[in-house]
Amino acid sequence: MANRHAIIVMGMHRSGTSATTRVLNLLGLQLNNEITPAYKYNPTGYWEASQVTIINDEILKRLDSSWDDILPLPANWENSDKIKDLYVKAENVLINDVADSEYYLLKDPRLCKLMPFWQCVFVKLGFDISYVCITRHPLEVMTSHATRDQFSHLKSSLLWLNHVVGSEIQTRNAKRVFITYEQLLSDWRQVANRISEQLTIQFPIDPENAKNDIIKFLQPDMRHHIKGDHDLQNNTYCQNEIQHWYQALVTASEDNLQPLSQLTDTTESIIRQSLHKGLQALDQQLAQSQQQSDDAAGAHHELQQVIDNIYKSRSWRITKPLRKLCKSL
Repeated sequence: MANRHAIIVMGMHRSGTSATTRVLNLLGLQLNNEITPAYKYNPTGYWEASQVTIINDEILKRLDSSWDDILPLPANWENSDKIKDLYVKAENVLINDVADSEYYLLKDPRLCKLMPFWQCVFVKLGFDISYVCITRHPLEVMTSHATRDQFSHLKSSLLWLNHVVGSEIQTRNAKRVFITYEQLLSDWRQVANRISEQLTIQFPIDPENAKNDIIKFLQPDMRHHIKGDHDLQNNTYCQNEIQHWYQALVTASEDNLQPLSQLTDTTESIIRQSLHKGLQALDQQLAQSQQQSDDAAGAHHELQQVIDNIYKSRSWRITKPLRKLCKSL
């Protein structure tokens, strides 16, 4: 299986990874044999390898984690005895799926956490690995998760940071290209050209021959919950961290990697700092809510006293016959 190329689409859930994967697939990059079916929250398809997702969920389960866990995985988790047997299973999935294709396309947002595992598998099977790293406005992602999963703003903020920082750190020193969801929807040809040039791959299907299928697939209404950069200023949780990383990723999508190279903290330290800030903000909100609740309880008590005094009043007793008469009319 020499001279094979794995193209990995990396990005947070609800960030446009599915759309990116389908466009690359329409340009001739091979997907897995078994694809996760479309669902109401992603009616145009997930384009994920169902067997890879099953393995990824099993890895997370054995490590006492899950896809929506806001905390990073423990150090050297990929060498844990808990998941040793899954390496063979993963190898078999890839061997059965790849066949004779030169390019193998894989997408699963869980890879932002689990790429060290799959890097070992791909290297053992003789693959070169390249990455397409996609980002979307973080508040659009958070709003989408609030709609689909009922996640709090705090959880979505930390989840976004965990995936974004993790994927960036895990792909350092590798061949990679950065794009945004907005770029994909507004000018897919330019995105395809950048991917081809920066990853030095030749699409099996010429973009001109694939354009009708891609245009039909990429509908403008695929981008919901549209937000602007100014909206980030209203983000209560992890505002500075999210702004720094998002702006650095957008700049990287314009082929300027300098701001990104300056963000050198580890995922664990960033999440720990952000979690501390988020919990502080949450404590303030809870204190405010408690005060509002106390104020409401006091107002309710006062109102109840007024009502009790009315019921005890002489005028209320005198007008009792009149009230009965009104009810009978």
